[in-house]
Amino acid sequence: MKARECWNILLSKAQRQLQDAQAGLARAQQTHQSLEQSLSRIEQLYSDYRAQAHTPAAAQQGMHDALNQRQFLAQLDQLRTRLSDELQKSAQACQQQRLALIEAERAR
Repeated sequence: MKARECWNILLSKAQRQLQDAQAGLARAQQTHQSLEQSLSRIEQLYSDYRAQAHTPAAAQQGMHDALNQRQFLAQLDQLRTRLSDELQKSAQACQQQRLALIEAERAR
């Protein structure tokens, strides 16, 4: 193998690693954006149900309906907490992918 061929192989390997890092970053950003949208929808749903609980019609609900609504609000709150945790993990994953991309660009 000639020296020139070796450099071409190393360059193509570095370019593949760079493309992989770019694809990984794009996936991580897409996941992060999806989680942000989900959290936004859950927060909107929570606030809608919370507002519905304070209407005059809610006072006329039966005890069973009121308990169901409170339980649903508690479940939404747990889901909101889990999504917030996942969002933080996703932000860390994005940062790691950015660092991997920078390293792959340096290697190229």
